[in-house]
Amino acid sequence: MVLYDVDKVSKNIQHLIKWIMDCYTDSCKLILCCEDDVDILDQVKNCCKVIEVDAPVTHEIMEVLIQIASKGDFDLLMSFAAKIAIKPKQNLRKAIMALEACKAHK
Repeated sequence: MVLYDVDKVSKNIQHLIKWIMDCYTDSCKLILCCEDDVDILDQVKNCCKVIEVDAPVTHEIMEVLIQIASKGDFDLLMSFAAKIAIKPKQNLRKAIMALEACKAHK
């Protein structure tokens, strides 16, 4: 199970996440995603293996968007891919969501 923006949830929710991790550690694996682990409770961080991943640069986001477009059988101009890639400030998930919204609205 993948949980996004864990650093933005309340401390109560983080305690709930810790409880889930303790109860279901054998049958469920959690991936916690956040921009900064400063706001994550130490009890949660201590149960996790922390992996830091640098944010993608614009040309990497463009490559992903172009791959998605080609698999989705629609044309994506390089200039439009660049506009979509720049807007979310290195957030690949938001860029993909923007591409999906553009596709839905033609």
